[in-house]
Amino acid sequence: LKPFWLIICPIVKVHLHPLPNSQTMMKLVICGTTLLLVIPSQARIDGFTTNAICRKNNCVNPVFPGLKGALELKSQKLLCPDDGARDAKLEFCDRAVTHKVAVIDPQHSKNTTNATMADSVLKQDQMASTAYFYHLSGMNLDAWDYRKPAEHGACIKAIWKMVCDTYLPKAPADCKQGQEVQYQLLCENVCGSYISACDVECCDESVKCNGAEFSGEFKNFTGYSSYTAPSRHCTGHSAATLAAGVSLRLALLLALGLLTLPQGREQRV
Repeated sequence: LKPFWLIICPIVKVHLHPLPNSQTMMKLVICGTTLLLVIPSQARIDGFTTNAICRKNNCVNPVFPGLKGALELKSQKLLCPDDGARDAKLEFCDRAVTHKVAVIDPQHSKNTTNATMADSVLKQDQMASTAYFYHLSGMNLDAWDYRKPAEHGACIKAIWKMVCDTYLPKAPADCKQGQEVQYQLLCENVCGSYISACDVECCDESVKCNGAEFSGEFKNFTGYSSYTAPSRHCTGHSAATLAAGVSLRLALLLALGLLTLPQGREQRV
C-alpha cells in the first residue's frame, strides 16, 4: 500500500502560462502542508533520522562487535574453568583477556565427543576472532591488514577487546572448578570505549550501551551492563588497567635486555 500522503497529495501540474488558477493553487498549498507535516513522522516510523546534519560513520550491522555472541553465550551453560582451561594458550585474545574465563560446558557443545574445557576455551577464542574479522569487513576494512590488533590504533584495539570480552566472559574470582556460573555482560565503559574510539554514529537511538531497542535477531538484547570496570559484576577492565599492563610488559622487556631505547632519547633529560 502507498503511504497515505502519496494518495491525498497527487502530483499537481503547474503551467506558468497561463498562471495557475485558484483551484490549482489551493491544491499546492494543501499538498505542501501535508508533506511538511507527514514526511518527518513517516521517516521516524521507517527508522531514518530527520537530522539533516547527521552523517553515519562506522554504522554496521550489528552495531556492536560480537553482539551475536552476547546472545549466544547467555543461553549457554557456562562453567568455572579447570586447570586445563586456565592453562590453554589463547591465539587471538591472549593479550586482551586477563581474567578467569567462564567456559562453555564442553558436554553441551555441538559435534564434539570427549571435549575438554580447554577445547571450549580455544573454541571461544576462535569465535571471537571470527566476530572481529566480520566486524572489520562490515566497516569496509581489509581484515587481513589487521591480523595483529594489538599493533594498531585505538579503534581496532577497541573492537578486539570487545569481541574477546564478549566470547571469553569473566568467571567469578572465587568460583569452584566445574561450578556453573552466570554470563557476565560487558562493562559499560568497554562498550563506550568502542563507540568513542571508532567514532560510531548511526543517526538513531541504536548506538547506546544501555536502553537501546534492537530489531530482528537482536530484539531480545536489552543492552550491556550498567556497571563500570573494574567490577565483579561485569566483564572488562579500565583503560588505566590496560595501560598498567602494557607498562609492566615494557618494563620486563627492558629488564631482560630484550628491548632497548633509541640512543637519541636516552640522552634527553
